[in-house]
Amino acid sequence: MLEPRGERLIVLGGIDDDSGSEPLYASASVPEDPENLPAELRADVALVVLAAGDPLPSALLARLRDVHVAQIVLAVDNSVSPADMLAMGFEKAQSPSVDGLVFVWDAALADKPREWNNARDWANPENFDRYRW
Repeated sequence: MLEPRGERLIVLGGIDDDSGSEPLYASASVPEDPENLPAELRADVALVVLAAGDPLPSALLARLRDVHVAQIVLAVDNSVSPADMLAMGFEKAQSPSVDGLVFVWDAALADKPREWNNARDWANPENFDRYRW
C-alpha cells in the first residue's frame, strides 16, 4: 500500500532509526505548532510517532499533508479514533511491529477520480418532470 517514491524523509517523534539513512528533517518530539517546520521543507515521506497520551496534532498533520510531503505514516496508541483519522483523509494500515494503530495518507490515493464527476452525469433528463427541489 505504501511505496516510498524517494529517499527524502521527515521523522517526528521518538524513533531510533537504524536504517542508516539520514532524514531530511528530524525531531525527537512532535512539534505542537506547525509553524515550527521550515517553510521550504519538502519531502517524500513523513513518519510521525505519537507517544501514549499525546494529543493528536491535527494542525501539524494537516500542514504536513497540505504543504510538505506526499505521504504520511502515523503511529499512535489506541486512544485515537479511526473516524477522526478518516475525516482527515488517512487510511488505517496493518503493522505487525507497532503496538497501537498505524494510519497512512498518500497524495496519489487521496484524489481518486470520481465516476459521477463528469459532464455526462451532471444533468439527468429522465427525472426533470418527476422531482422538484
